[in-house]
Amino acid sequence: MKRYLTFSAGILLLISFVLISCKQDTPLCSDDEAFCSFIANQDYDATGPLIDAFLADLSPDNPSDNLDQLADWLACKSCVENVSLICNSCIQTLPAQSELSVDYMVNGQTTSMVLDIIMDDTLRYGGHH
Repeated sequence: MKRYLTFSAGILLLISFVLISCKQDTPLCSDDEAFCSFIANQDYDATGPLIDAFLADLSPDNPSDNLDQLADWLACKSCVENVSLICNSCIQTLPAQSELSVDYMVNGQTTSMVLDIIMDDTLRYGGHH
């Protein structure tokens, strides 16, 4: 009986360790189906409201971190192959804009686009090109 209790306690400890060590700040891959249906139809600007909804939930205190979180959120989409930050606030407009390179899988082919993000108090979608 003592051996069983020791074994059970060890299993519980192992499970606790695994749960605690899981990364807590990974973005939820929300809106994957809706986002990727727009991409499949090559209606890139229709993704704007989904991107804006994601960005609206982020704290406005650290725009650089928010760009990283956006890149992670995009990267987890089933229709996105790669995301990389091109520049942070490099487009000298009022407010400044940042750019991300996004490789989408569209009808079995990779389509590379640049995603503009407006660096306002709350980051927001600026367009694809």
